[in-house]
Amino acid sequence: MKKVFFLAFAMGLSLVSFAQSREQVEKKLKTAIENSENPKKAAKYATWFSLGEAYANAYRNPSKDIWPGMPAGQVKVILGKQRVLSSEQREVQGVPFFVDVYEDKELYYNQGGILEIIVVTKPVVEGDALQAAYDAYAKAAELDQKGSKRDELATALRQLKDDSMNDAVNSYMLGDYSAASVKFEKTAKFGNNQILNVVDTLAIYNAALTAQMSNELERAISLFDVCIQMGYVQNGAIYANQAEILKQQNKIEEAKVLLNKGFQEYPSNQSILVSLINLYIDTNDDPNKILDLIHSAQANEPENASLIYAEGNVYLNMKDYEKAINCYRKSFEVDPTYLFGIYSVGNTYFEMAIDAQRRMDALDFMDTAGYEKISKEFESYLLQAIEPFETAFGLTQDLGFQYPIADGLKQIYFRFRDKGEEYAAGYQKYNQFLIDNQAAFEASQQ
Repeated sequence: MKKVFFLAFAMGLSLVSFAQSREQVEKKLKTAIENSENPKKAAKYATWFSLGEAYANAYRNPSKDIWPGMPAGQVKVILGKQRVLSSEQREVQGVPFFVDVYEDKELYYNQGGILEIIVVTKPVVEGDALQAAYDAYAKAAELDQKGSKRDELATALRQLKDDSMNDAVNSYMLGDYSAASVKFEKTAKFGNNQILNVVDTLAIYNAALTAQMSNELERAISLFDVCIQMGYVQNGAIYANQAEILKQQNKIEEAKVLLNKGFQEYPSNQSILVSLINLYIDTNDDPNKILDLIHSAQANEPENASLIYAEGNVYLNMKDYEKAINCYRKSFEVDPTYLFGIYSVGNTYFEMAIDAQRRMDALDFMDTAGYEKISKEFESYLLQAIEPFETAFGLTQDLGFQYPIADGLKQIYFRFRDKGEEYAAGYQKYNQFLIDNQAAFEASQQ
């Protein structure tokens, strides 16, 4: 699936079993609507709570008792006599799925046979059943003047909010980012009331991201502003998101102001740094302006490893590799637990080797002297990457770090495996590590 932005989802599950048939649900909804239209009954709390339940059950009925994460076998047992009309393979956002088509829904299973997406094709009631349920519960809350039904309402609203979140996730996974954005925003609204009083910053953030992904730029800006007002800025990443939108709108100076503000508040945020550097480069401005900001921040916190590391990132993006390496080493010296620093020393040497490879590839095939000269540089950079990579590898048990480091070391040791036993042994060590941990690493990246 296309992953332009990181989205963290909280998959809420309604664990209440609704065993009614479609016909029973339709009948109860019809009765509940009629009661709400009766002047005498419309004055009662129970009438509106029942209407909320009826709409909620109507929404849930086609997918009652099943949810993403279930294996296919369990789903088929729960659905019982419901007949699969057809089974087919489909691709959604580049990801293959097995799809079972029923009369009222389509169930998308991943390659491991786990249910991931539920698409209701024949809802019990047309229109926005979740919103109708929420409105009915809100009316019930107004009539509960003593607050005696507060717990009952809270349980119902939490389930409704979970339904809305799952609905939003479904739309996101199907690639309908515009619909997902609306549903994420609605999820937040379902929690922000006098009963639940939940400020769902994650839902608003996801609403903003998906609005940006669907090119609804003004709406995305507005939602990001809400996140900032709530103090949910993702360690400054929201500033980079907003600046990207401003760039798309050709509001370059506004983007610069925003990024500089974000950088002053979050000087170690890589996305802000990269956005600033790219913006200065795009406008033929001076990346040294960022260095001035970093140096100003360092004056207040000279032993802050992340600020020294941030300076290294600027030099790296400017391709001033020597200064970048010096900064990365210094950040590790200041804080020997700062894994990013020593890892980035090795990674920079690796980048230098890649640059050397590009220069070799660009040479005239007759230029043997030039090729030999750059080849020596290439090998020197690879060899210099070993020590910092080895150090970083030994400092962590985090497979997310260890695996790519091991992959880099494997490539380096493979290059020199015929030049000494230590290189051949190094290749064997890291190649085996990658084999042993491949499945776990791939699972962690999903």
